[in-house]
Amino acid sequence: MGSGTQTVFVRPGAPVERPALLLSLGLAAAALVLYAATCSPFVLDWDVAEFQALAAGHGIAHAGYPSYLLLLEALHRLPFMTAPWRANFASAIAASVAVGFFAAIAIRCTGSRIAAAAATCAFAASYSLWHHGTRADVYAFTLALSGAAFHSFLR
Repeated sequence: MGSGTQTVFVRPGAPVERPALLLSLGLAAAALVLYAATCSPFVLDWDVAEFQALAAGHGIAHAGYPSYLLLLEALHRLPFMTAPWRANFASAIAASVAVGFFAAIAIRCTGSRIAAAAATCAFAASYSLWHHGTRADVYAFTLALSGAAFHSFLR
């Protein structure tokens, strides 16, 4: 793609443009800062409490999710903040990865970095993603995996 032209759908396998990649990474990083700053440092309720406990206890969740539990266990070893915050931070990482993939998909589908950035900011600040991105639950993790799969499909 030339510097003055933009197409709606880029041909499969086309190399990723550097500005698009930097925009996706920048939006994902901004989302991570936002979600990390608003993660609860306390034990929460229901499934969230179960995942927070499993991060330290090395068990199996009622619904499975072994990949998510591996991420929780890895973050549990970090030497800062509280153990519940670190478990919640796992979802913040997953939500920010989902935001990055959303931005990349939006850039690819619209051909406009400005429109993609606006849509991505709205997505990142949506109640549902922000809520699930700041508590130890599998929704943000599943969304990140789905975004990766859809992005791979478009490539």
